[in-house]
Amino acid sequence: MKSILVSTACLTTLLFSCTKKEKAQPEKAETEVTKPEMAKKEMPKDEMANIVSAKAVIAAKSGSSVSGTLDLLQEAESQTITANLKLSGLTPGDHGFHIHEIGDCSSEDGKSAGGHFNPEATKHGAMDAKERHKGDFGNITAGENGDVTISVALHGVSFDSKESSNIIGRAVVVHAKADDLTSQPSGNAGPRVGCGVITLN
Repeated sequence: MKSILVSTACLTTLLFSCTKKEKAQPEKAETEVTKPEMAKKEMPKDEMANIVSAKAVIAAKSGSSVSGTLDLLQEAESQTITANLKLSGLTPGDHGFHIHEIGDCSSEDGKSAGGHFNPEATKHGAMDAKERHKGDFGNITAGENGDVTISVALHGVSFDSKESSNIIGRAVVVHAKADDLTSQPSGNAGPRVGCGVITLN
């Protein structure tokens, strides 16, 4: 009987020991899961650091009542700049929308901004044309209330000061009429009714 009791006691001890080991294992798993979670929390900071933004405040020119903002965003790995444009005070319909070579909107008629941004000396054209100015971005359409709110992808331009395509320090210009996309040198879009200089945030 003694020997049976001892064996039972040993078996009970062995089972208790195994159970303790099994319960201890999940603690390791919890530690391993925690590390990746901590790494994930730091990711958004890196993503924010990889976004470059710029802005232009557009003021009235040529006796218009145009006003608005152009917000520009570019992710570090992207070749495209996203432009978010908000304008008011336009006449309903289409208006030429371009980036001009000189970042100067001081003159009343906006002509201090110079001609279209055209570092490659190409012909004027539509956004999707094979040959176009770097600053050619076609037309924007104002509603019956004279407002515009759009997002446009700008291709072929950059924020890089080492590149000829750099648009920082240049001017964004809105015209009184539609750009016909063919007339040289600038699409016959009429007077400049809005102008703003692009600056990095």
